[in-house]
This record gives sequence, structure tokens and C-alpha cells, in this order.
Amino acid sequence: MSGVSERALMQYLADHKNIRKIYLCLDNDIAGNAACENLAEKIPNDKVVMRLRPVKKDWNECLTAGIICFGFFNNF
Repeated sequence: MSGVSERALMQYLADHKNIRKIYLCLDNDIAGNAACENLAEKIPNDKVVMRLRPVKKDWNECLTAGIICFGFFNNF
């Protein structure tokens, strides 16, 4: 996503109008949670937005700990 800026995501969605479902998979910390809220607000209403939240701080911590679950979903 090139950081948490919505610019790359919005361009991708403009270029790929057939996309209907978006999974946000950012860190499970204050910055990641705020970025997910911000992105979810900017995504057009005709899209389904889901949040995949890691059970640890980030996905790398899950991988290095051998955790293979996907955390939990939040529907925006």
C-alpha cells in the first residue's frame, strides 16, 4: 500500500473497478487501527471493507511466533 496513505489504494480501485471486497491488514497498534479507520471512511460505499487484525502487534510477529491464524475480522 506504500505506507498508510490512501493514495495508492484509491488509484488501484480506480484502475480496477471490478474489485468489490477489500481487506485491510495493517498493524494491531494505535497507528494501524487509526489508519484502518481512516482508509475505511474513504473507500467507496459500493465496496465491502473487512479488517484482518493480527493477534500480535503485526503480521511479522505472528509469523516469527509460528502463529498461522488470521486474527479476527472487523466489518466497517
